[in-house]
Amino acid sequence: MRSRFALTETPDRLAAAFGATASSTTGWKPSYKFGPARKIIIVRDQSRQPGDACTRELVTASWGFTPVWHSGEVPPTLRVGMERLAQNGFFRDAFLQRRCLVPMLGFYDWQTRPNGTVQSYFVRGEGTVLAAMGIYNVRESKGRQRLSVTLVTRDTGATGDDRVPSILGEAEWNDWLDPEPVNDSEALLQRVSENSHAVAETLVEHPVADSINSPYARDAVSLITPLRRRA
Repeated sequence: MRSRFALTETPDRLAAAFGATASSTTGWKPSYKFGPARKIIIVRDQSRQPGDACTRELVTASWGFTPVWHSGEVPPTLRVGMERLAQNGFFRDAFLQRRCLVPMLGFYDWQTRPNGTVQSYFVRGEGTVLAAMGIYNVRESKGRQRLSVTLVTRDTGATGDDRVPSILGEAEWNDWLDPEPVNDSEALLQRVSENSHAVAETLVEHPVADSINSPYARDAVSLITPLRRRA
């Protein structure tokens, strides 16, 4: 399961990259190993009225989607397949009205070699930031709004549990972030799916050390440094 990613840009630079005019990221820190339950940055559109110009903002959310009625009996959801968004009642409302982007430098991937051992990889794009698709929820707790988010994933077509974050190109950001309820969910999913698959063709990966799998690994650039190939 792809449950680690890196983001090292500052909120100011992220706001510029995503055209955000507001930011509420107090307490957030860059990291080379964001994982489940960590506070991560999301980009959402806070336009208030139909027809308003897009008003993007950066906010923090806990990685692990929980429903409004959550009381601890259901574990937070880290990821959801794109094909389930419009059909599964657990996610449908968030998909229709609370879509977001999750900025990341890149994400970690794990592939099984023919001999059964596992190699870790870091996947990134040509630029400094990728925009992963997400949906989020808002719960009121002790007078405060608490946001939780899950990553939207796509199937790579390989066998086994081989799902990766759906990375969206800028051409589809507005439609994905639009807070207005979706009228044609099938058409939206078709567009973002095609876009995400096109972006996936531009991503590159390189092997990294397996230290990303250790909870004791130092949070440092060494986690994404390409592993030297043995002669």
